[in-house]
Amino acid sequence: MKTFVFDSTIGYNSTLRLGKIYTTSQSHYIFLLEIHKDLIDYTFWFRVFFKLCRYRVKERIFLLLFNPLNDLRKREIGHVSLRQLMNKYYTNYFDYLKDVFN
Repeated sequence: MKTFVFDSTIGYNSTLRLGKIYTTSQSHYIFLLEIHKDLIDYTFWFRVFFKLCRYRVKERIFLLLFNPLNDLRKREIGHVSLRQLMNKYYTNYFDYLKDVFN
């Protein structure tokens, strides 16, 4: 099962709501695109957008929680990379939020 988002070049499609997120099989997706020649798939652009958003959130959490005394020393020695630090703070932050709201 894959997730897809469609738009139409004509402006209206009677079988699909434009902009709605559909979860269908690959064969159904191919069938829809063969039958409706005017459909445009925006799934790739949504994935790019969400990847950029996730990275920006990681950056902001990193800047918020960065501890220069411990982290900078480990970074200078070579024990940790910046990406590892960003992932560490990202997972710690969302694990904390999950515990708070559950």
